[in-house]
Amino acid sequence: MLALSGGVDSMCLAYLLAQYKAHVQPRMLVSAITIDHGFRKESATEAQKVGEIVRSWGLSHSVEKLQYSQDVHSISNFEEMARVLRYKVFREKCLDQGINALLVAHNRDDQLETFLQRLHMNSTMFGLLGLREKAPLPLMDSSADVEDKIHVYRPLLQFEKSSIRSTCEAHAVPWFEDVSNQDISLTKRNLLRYIINEYVPQSMASRPELACISRKSLFETTSEVEKLLNVYDTQKEILDQKIKSQGFFFDAMQAHMEFTIPLSDFDVLKQPVLARWLYEMIYPISSAKHFHWSYAKLERQAMPRLWAWLDAPDAILAMTYLNVSFRVQIEDTNVKFHISRQVPNDK
Repeated sequence: MLALSGGVDSMCLAYLLAQYKAHVQPRMLVSAITIDHGFRKESATEAQKVGEIVRSWGLSHSVEKLQYSQDVHSISNFEEMARVLRYKVFREKCLDQGINALLVAHNRDDQLETFLQRLHMNSTMFGLLGLREKAPLPLMDSSADVEDKIHVYRPLLQFEKSSIRSTCEAHAVPWFEDVSNQDISLTKRNLLRYIINEYVPQSMASRPELACISRKSLFETTSEVEKLLNVYDTQKEILDQKIKSQGFFFDAMQAHMEFTIPLSDFDVLKQPVLARWLYEMIYPISSAKHFHWSYAKLERQAMPRLWAWLDAPDAILAMTYLNVSFRVQIEDTNVKFHISRQVPNDK
């Protein structure tokens, strides 16, 4: 499924998919969906025009209008609410059609905006590089079966918007400009886009200190973050293999798991690596409503508690995060973990 806003990025991706379908995989089915946020009066008409264009390329198309509990212009957190509703629609449509891949047209510029937005929100290292080429669909119900998991794919993430625009111009691909994207008072992302693309370039001559947030500098920073995360991912895979080779136990019906880690491993084990591994492992047993937003609790709260306890482990460490109960104890030269879904409070 293709998330198709009608902007230059998604129209470019739709065109490329259509070309691939026409010349390489004629039997490939591409279902495009346009979300009408209802913020602009012309959005419904634009969505219909987008459909006419991509259908002429051989893609199927549908429009879904978001429904709000109040007037859209009075919603203070419009950006976040629209995102939540958008992904709910995407998930419903993917599940209805048996689709497990959602393609979105985020590009390298979007990565910069997301990086700054997450930095402002005091995100963890894993959150700073918020956009990955492949990632689980946000906001999924943590009780969903493994078979129902839907992933988001971002084929254009390594390309800058200027390159995407040039591609559309070279191949006469039409697109629609959403004027609300220029309103810096509407969303934080709009403001960040203005700062990166206009304010900083125009002001660097008189304010050279702004060079640290120039596009060039930000691209270099995000590249360094990506390198570090790749190192962490490698260490996480090594940790996963080691734990699962030492008597890892998981009971899906009882929502319970047990495993051990040699105490000596904690001399070199990085807290973010264990936190990320635990985050992925407890997903099937957590009942947390917003599981995918809650990783920071593991890294910034649970891991410091665990490491502090390991300095003087005189009893069982019991803690609860993401609606999951952790019981940790020392057994000989190992650290034993008992992890279960939190028992609901009857009150």
